[in-house]
Amino acid sequence: MVKILDSTLREGQQTPGVKFNKKGKIKIAKALDDFGIDIIECGHPAISQTEKETIKAIAKLGIGTETMAHARARKDDVAAVAECGTDWVGIFLGINTMSLQHKYAKTKNEAESMVYESITYAKQSGLKVRFTIEDATRTQMEEIAGMAKLAKSAKADVISLA
Repeated sequence: MVKILDSTLREGQQTPGVKFNKKGKIKIAKALDDFGIDIIECGHPAISQTEKETIKAIAKLGIGTETMAHARARKDDVAAVAECGTDWVGIFLGINTMSLQHKYAKTKNEAESMVYESITYAKQSGLKVRFTIEDATRTQMEEIAGMAKLAKSAKADVISLA
């Protein structure tokens, strides 16, 4: 089965010079629903209260398309997504040596705990989970396989590579 996930509301706003407001995001979400998209990535609620309120509004539209919001592999980020009422959470973490050392200042064991705990918390919160290994092209295949196995054991619904 193939499902189409649209990331316009999250990724599109990362384009220089592009800024969606709440009204514009709602209009785009409705259009994506009309088009037949399966899942809409609404945004990342940890960015701001405004972003969080916009995601909540989209999740409450009553459209047929499922909704997703992003979260770092942190319980507080996952809790923010759960408060928004989306169907899915997209949890992400880079696990390559460079990311762990320079971006997160975490050990491999700490990263594994973060991933397992955030996925488990999301599932307990009633969310479907997509876990993304961020910056996968810099990640050794053994590390990807190990983290995918860990995410699966925590009951992630989908595992993706970015």
